Amino acid sequence: MWNEPDQSEWIECELAQILMMTDALTSPQVIVLREKRGVRTLMLHIGLCEALAINRRVHGEAMTRPMTHDLMQSMVEALGARVARMAVSALKEDGDGNGTYYGFIVLERDGMETVVDCRPSDGVALAVRAECPIFVAGAVLDAVAGER
Repeated sequence: MWNEPDQSEWIECELAQILMMTDALTSPQVIVLREKRGVRTLMLHIGLCEALAINRRVHGEAMTRPMTHDLMQSMVEALGARVARMAVSALKEDGDGNGTYYGFIVLERDGMETVVDCRPSDGVALAVRAECPIFVAGAVLDAVAGER
């Protein structure tokens, strides 16, 4: 069960880069998603906590106690489900030229899928833990993607 747009319009992407800014307390951190079968990229400005959570997981850093996204993954598994995929589904711009990205996580249990709304930064942090695919709506990539 996918939200709009149609499933054929999803582009599978991978986490290509995590840019940790030197002034982490006042500057947003950036993650770069790159389409797997192309060159377009999507840069997402995210918070420091989410950037650290993604970076630690990517680099295999173990924490002595579970962090928030580790807890989320453990809860999903304890309920007998799995994170099937994550998606960046939309970009909604306000009148001042600023935009907010929207996303969701798809949980699968016993052949049934449940879509859960999320911030893309939290979705990516969970997706790297679950080692599941990351998708971006084709319309979002068409609107904002760069090439790297």
